[in-house]
Amino acid sequence: MAKKVYIGVGGKARKVKKIYIGVAGVARKVKKAYIGVGGVARPFWSGGQIEPCGEITALYRGVQKPTGNSTGGYALFAGGRRDSSSYVVDINAYNASLTHTTPVNLSDTKGVACTCKAGSYVLFGGGLKTNSTYSTTVDAINNSLTKTSAPACGSYCCWPTGANAGSAGIMGQSYAYGGSYAVYLYNGSLVQSTGSFSVGRGGLTGGSAGNYALFAGGYIHYTDESKDDVYYNTVDAFNSSLTRSAATGLSVARSETFAVNTGARLLFAGGVKNNGATYLSTVDTYDSSLTRMTAASLPKALANEDMAGVPLDGKALIEASDRMLVYDESMTLTILETFDSTYGTRYEAAAAVVGSYGLFAGGYGNMGGLSSNTRLNLVRAYTI
Repeated sequence: MAKKVYIGVGGKARKVKKIYIGVAGVARKVKKAYIGVGGVARPFWSGGQIEPCGEITALYRGVQKPTGNSTGGYALFAGGRRDSSSYVVDINAYNASLTHTTPVNLSDTKGVACTCKAGSYVLFGGGLKTNSTYSTTVDAINNSLTKTSAPACGSYCCWPTGANAGSAGIMGQSYAYGGSYAVYLYNGSLVQSTGSFSVGRGGLTGGSAGNYALFAGGYIHYTDESKDDVYYNTVDAFNSSLTRSAATGLSVARSETFAVNTGARLLFAGGVKNNGATYLSTVDTYDSSLTRMTAASLPKALANEDMAGVPLDGKALIEASDRMLVYDESMTLTILETFDSTYGTRYEAAAAVVGSYGLFAGGYGNMGGLSSNTRLNLVRAYTI
């Protein structure tokens, strides 16, 4: 497939970024285009390339461990930790013009909160209230950015154990000492149902594949330090009725993997094992039929806190510490951008989509050319 399309303008070749076609008097964006070659349709356009837009209006304040999601025409970044022990109630909103507002607050301080969508609502629930206590409140934000309360979840519901099963949202408990393994489903009317994982474990990760919510990996930690942590390759799959089934396990047992969706496939990337001493670059993917395949490995071994990502135009866009990665529909990996030591890096950031933009916000590091690590309010945008 041709990777770039050009058009002559004033005698110069200009790269085409977007293509539109008129349909019933309305301009519609072309996502895929084909040309006949030897009687065979060959693709020559796949919606354009993802390009950086640079920094946009910053968050209200610098935070690490915020949670990102989208509702209606807004990207939302909720909660986070502002210093060594304090968490915030902020919700930062960006519309499709990248205008920034702070329309409403969470009902409770939260960091690393769970998030999922339930009908027309985006939910932010659970998370850390302080360094040693958990929040159980669940806030539901509609397309008008109006907040309402949904039924509470249990303790230990923390990012990234939130996912969607069709139009239902699911949050799960992640607890490394076992014994707490409930899942909480919310339908479009915010009615809650409860179920359970196949085994209680901490460090598991949720993501969506077709109409299923998948929760992958995890570990059990023993208080007896003479025992090694036990790592799982288990993948629990839930449908919108909260019926649980077992998907093919991860290719490598691990915890703290990172989940992002291309639209067609769900990726579980990286993770840790061996009592947290070994970081991994493995990438497993699942389609809507829960068929697993292995994709190209990450350029370096990372855990979920090192990455943030969004689906954008059928691709997975991932900020991976010091570089931006793109996995396309065929799971081909491209390094879109590398941040040099002058610009810096970050981790524990969040990401969300609005319109044709993928936004990456907050975190901890020196990104932006700072002289030392700090909690960041920096927001970077990418578009097609």
